Amino acid sequence: MNVQAVARAFAKALVESAMDAGEIDAVSEDIHSLQDEYGATPSLRAYCSGRHASDPATREGAVLRLWEGRVRPLTLLALRQMARWDALPVLPHFLKAFDACRNRAAGIHVARAAFAVEPSESELEGLRTLIGKHFSGDKVEIRSEVQPDLLAGFRVDVDDVSIDASLSGRLHRTFGL
Repeated sequence: MNVQAVARAFAKALVESAMDAGEIDAVSEDIHSLQDEYGATPSLRAYCSGRHASDPATREGAVLRLWEGRVRPLTLLALRQMARWDALPVLPHFLKAFDACRNRAAGIHVARAAFAVEPSESELEGLRTLIGKHFSGDKVEIRSEVQPDLLAGFRVDVDDVSIDASLSGRLHRTFGL
């Protein structure tokens, strides 16, 4: 299994367990706290990114020392399992995958849209409507940004679907530029 698949599997398991236990909001707080901590702590990133020759119990003990009492039991259980299986290198991917799995479980699709120029509200609403037709019955959130290097048009990613309607994308597809 590749890194992304392992991260998604752990994230999906944690989302399902948290939803079953009625703790999804609390576990989400843990995940966001871990994202902040991981981003701000070079020594934590270094530790998690390496493979460890130690036995599973020793790796699990390190996770307990780091996070026991600081995160909820369900979150800690997932981290302990990652340590046991020497899967801590997937931690940053797991943290990102958690929000995607949570949104999917709640029927929310997050569209990441890049525009060549600032879009108007009507353009965003039109895009939301088009995406909503593809994902009928689900809620669509659009997170947009301006990327002038697109030259004109837009690029949007929703779940596993990507649409490139930009001039730079067309030039690249047509001329390899």
